[in-house]
Amino acid sequence: MAAPAASPYDHGGQEINADSAPSIIPADAPIKTQNYFRGERESFGYNPRFMPTSAPAFDARNRPYIRATNPQGMRGDGTTDGFLQVLDTDGKWRAWCIVDEIRRKFPEWTGTYTTGVRVGETRIIFDRSGDGYTVASVAGTVSGQFLLHLPAGAEHWDVHAIPVPGALRLEPSDTCAKESRPPVMPRACSLCRSP
Repeated sequence: MAAPAASPYDHGGQEINADSAPSIIPADAPIKTQNYFRGERESFGYNPRFMPTSAPAFDARNRPYIRATNPQGMRGDGTTDGFLQVLDTDGKWRAWCIVDEIRRKFPEWTGTYTTGVRVGETRIIFDRSGDGYTVASVAGTVSGQFLLHLPAGAEHWDVHAIPVPGALRLEPSDTCAKESRPPVMPRACSLCRSP
């Protein structure tokens, strides 16, 4: 697989700033964070070389993948957020821009994709053959939900329209990991009525 572009979040430096990280002694445990967003970055100088938005997923070669969206945003245009990141064999984070991957399938598309707290699904799921899957919701000249599929060893994600209304989630089950197929995608739809 040819490596995707360098991740815009990979600053190449240390992830823990030794100068600002306090020493932790047993008397300080448990660690308590303060209100108003004083978390690991502020308390311990944690500056990861990736955007930790989703839970990590691992491909067949045990490489971590993390989806990055701006948690404060609502719509992404692919300039500052919206990446599918992978830690490459050289120890650097690489990223595919979600907008660029959608434009490979729909070059005429102009618009945005849903990001931040409205995204609904940020997971990346892998099947037994090493294929990766994630979902993106877009608006604009092309709109709807799309399944992004990274075949094992491929350079780019394939984009497939999902012709179903409602919010979709990827089911992270052992079944998908044991089979070579996309994950189950349960949906929630406020317009759908049960019989």
